Amino acid sequence: MKDIHQWRRVIVLWKLILMGGLLVYVVPACIQDVSLEGRPCKEDADCLFQHTCSEDGFCGGKQEWSIVDAGKEAAKEAAPEPTKESVKEERQGIDAGPEKEPIQEVAKEEPPEESTGSRQLHLPCDWHADAAPAEKCASGLRCVRLSKETSICLQDCTSNPAICGANKDGRTICRIDKWEGNDIFQVCVKEVEVGESCNHEQSVYCKVSPAGASYCEKGKCVKAIVGSAGGQCGKALAPPVICDHKLGFVCDQVSRCTKGTRAYTGETCSSTLLCGIPDRCINFGDLGQRVCMRTCSGNQDCPQNANPPFTCYGQAGSLQICLQTGCKSGLQCVYQKTPYFQCNSFPNVVGDACIPYDTSATVEFGQPCLRSKNLRCKPPNICVLTAAGFDGLCVPECQDDSDCKKVHPNATCLSRQNGGGYGFCGWRCTTTADCPFGHTCRDGLCGARPS
Repeated sequence: MKDIHQWRRVIVLWKLILMGGLLVYVVPACIQDVSLEGRPCKEDADCLFQHTCSEDGFCGGKQEWSIVDAGKEAAKEAAPEPTKESVKEERQGIDAGPEKEPIQEVAKEEPPEESTGSRQLHLPCDWHADAAPAEKCASGLRCVRLSKETSICLQDCTSNPAICGANKDGRTICRIDKWEGNDIFQVCVKEVEVGESCNHEQSVYCKVSPAGASYCEKGKCVKAIVGSAGGQCGKALAPPVICDHKLGFVCDQVSRCTKGTRAYTGETCSSTLLCGIPDRCINFGDLGQRVCMRTCSGNQDCPQNANPPFTCYGQAGSLQICLQTGCKSGLQCVYQKTPYFQCNSFPNVVGDACIPYDTSATVEFGQPCLRSKNLRCKPPNICVLTAAGFDGLCVPECQDDSDCKKVHPNATCLSRQNGGGYGFCGWRCTTTADCPFGHTCRDGLCGARPS
């Protein structure tokens, strides 16, 4: 990605393409590493990506990428004129640009709200706040996130630690499982010693104390020591060093015990939502998103078996990340929420890539959108123009009509050219009276007249 590390900001470009009656907007973006600029150091090895340790003991020096505290604005540098390759040349039926839209060393739960679901102890659950009731945990349980892919219902003892003592299966310890600011969440667990079997999905955790810490690795508790605040951490060390999650510490992306919450690959990151190795907190420029992305030196380092595939993106010798490329629809993106991802153009990518939505997007489903008026669709909607001269409509993508019935009873899944079998939710019509939201019927489709 030629000279992208020198960009001050993304120069937003858009190009209109008219195909099959659908007009589409596209936009390039750039990325920056947002690590810990200004962190204390003793030697250059404590600093990353061509930073040097200054005489006063802080990381600084020449940077190949803008490296700043996560959650702060990236360092600003001059931006070169974009090349022709930076501009999306061809796209059909996709959005008016990237649209918008959080995590502990061991676990992450859904936000602190009353459970209204039916999932029982040790069953899988959906930790997201907008999860369907059928995917939420029953009363008295909390949806605990054990990894990016696994969330399990465990017994919540936050408000009453004594309830664990009544359990007859060994789950008698009320253990701090997650910190959010100054708030903590606790669950009933059984704690076991080094060498014993562990299984977080069954509430069996390894004991962690200054006197003798351990962590669960492949079903067995492995001996470790507890790292100090700001100290080095990692399971590859001898002996392994883990951070004390009971005090709210996680091992961050530079292998230091930092107070915060674990953020997994493809999720929002900040100074308190912390990526872990091999991820880095990446700033997607003008999209206003900072996301944990897997770093790589080649395609072999990226997640396998995704369709479309992940490729190692960036300049050799500088920061490279795994980016899902060659997509036709945001529905193909592996990363879906926190933040939402969409399929759109990206500099020096052949075809399109899965990138985060733009945080400046504010337009709701069914409402008019137009980039020239700064009217961008909120996720998971995209901006589709159904007729020349019309404004776009913010609608979700779909695979069949059932996807569209979830958002509007009269919407159907309409195909689009070069959509790879994916369409968008819209409305067929014979007259304007058939159109919702006060829209206009033209050429058999409901659309938004220019405002």
